[in-house]
Amino acid sequence: MPFFFDKIEQSVYPGFKGNELLARGVQMRGQSVGSNAVSFNVYIFNIQPGMTLNYNDGTSSVSS
Repeated sequence: MPFFFDKIEQSVYPGFKGNELLARGVQMRGQSVGSNAVSFNVYIFNIQPGMTLNYNDGTSSVSS
């Protein structure tokens, strides 16, 4: 039997420290409507191997 839902409500919030211009990550939350079949709350870090991120001014560059 296929596994599906009529609706999942979700929200995504950026995570900043102080006056930084680039978010350090995002918090994602979701909940299926009408049941508890799906429920999640995760934080995804804004990192990338091989890149240097400057959270203060919002710039990025390839790491050397």
